[in-house]
Amino acid sequence: MYQCYARVTDRYKANNVYVLCLELTSPLRKFQRREYYRLNCILNMKCREVGDKEYDEMKMKQNDVSFINTDLILEDGVIVDISGGGAKFISDRKFDRETKILFMFNLNIGGKLTEYEVIGRVILSDEMEGRPGEYRNHVQFVNIKDRDREGIIRYIFEEERKIRRKESGIQE
Repeated sequence: MYQCYARVTDRYKANNVYVLCLELTSPLRKFQRREYYRLNCILNMKCREVGDKEYDEMKMKQNDVSFINTDLILEDGVIVDISGGGAKFISDRKFDRETKILFMFNLNIGGKLTEYEVIGRVILSDEMEGRPGEYRNHVQFVNIKDRDREGIIRYIFEEERKIRRKESGIQE
């Protein structure tokens, strides 16, 4: 998608269609609402809230989440869409905005199951309509390692390729 500023110089109706003639007052530039493509999916996950102290320690250890105590009780959830920048998941818990969450999930990339442990920051958490006690949580990944983000993006491209092949009838 592209955007620019323009001034209407003429308008008329041709073949039952309204037409506007525009004079560009700024250059065309590429415009993209989202930084990453979102893939609708169903992925089981586990998560728990990460306190500020724990989060600060993780940042000091160069975003290494492996030291975070995963022996604490993890809550179940289902990721319903994922991108290189974040995810949307369903759980039975409402999280406060800005809460940091440790996510644990597996992705099958190139036939190999890879476990991911990433931190997300809650952008929005709201109760699902018609499903009391279930919450839709939108999170943005924070301080994610490039390797992890690239793996997630690779998974998305592989899954999207499978969907396109299935739609066009091409067998794998």
